Amino acid sequence: MTRIFLKAFFFIGLVCASSSSFAFEVVNKKESFENLRYLSARLGMGVQTFTDEGNVNGTPGPSFQFALVRALTRGLDLEFLYQFSTFRFESSDPIVSNQTIDSRTGMHQELLRAVLYLPYTVGQPFLTAGFGGYHFTGLDAKTGLDLGYALEVPVGAGFRAFIAKNNISVQVEYQYHFLLGENQSATTLGLLGQNEFRFNAYAIMGSFTFHFF
Repeated sequence: MTRIFLKAFFFIGLVCASSSSFAFEVVNKKESFENLRYLSARLGMGVQTFTDEGNVNGTPGPSFQFALVRALTRGLDLEFLYQFSTFRFESSDPIVSNQTIDSRTGMHQELLRAVLYLPYTVGQPFLTAGFGGYHFTGLDAKTGLDLGYALEVPVGAGFRAFIAKNNISVQVEYQYHFLLGENQSATTLGLLGQNEFRFNAYAIMGSFTFHFF
């Protein structure tokens, strides 16, 4: 009777152990933090300014962003991003040589970007690239510059980490914006005393992403 009891106890123990192992594998299966949600939204803020190329100068100013994100596959997101920045915009005076015009300017950017990241892990490094457009508001007319709506190519790299499974993530990103269409007419360039007029922009942003459904 004792042997039968021990055998039964041993058999039950094996069944429970195998069941517990299976349950553990299911709970810890690498499906967390891969962000395969239908839609996510991101809110962020940081600083943006211009590259120092001699055509314009700008002090770093606050930048705000809002993005809608759609996960395409594991490790690849597609996002639409709107970013607004404001800063001091300083450029050459086309009338008085060796002087500059300084004004408070706003920059609006509408971007479509692909985000390539490392899935499955709590912390995920990522790369971004895309295309979009930008335009300025509040630019002083005395600058004589024609900076209407133009195209840009944004690239970036960063790191994000999940703080609530697949529900909330935080990220820090460095962005570089190749601005197109910023060059000016030959007449304006002559007034500015320059052969060409080119500049790009860069930003450091921090944000929260809310992964809905």
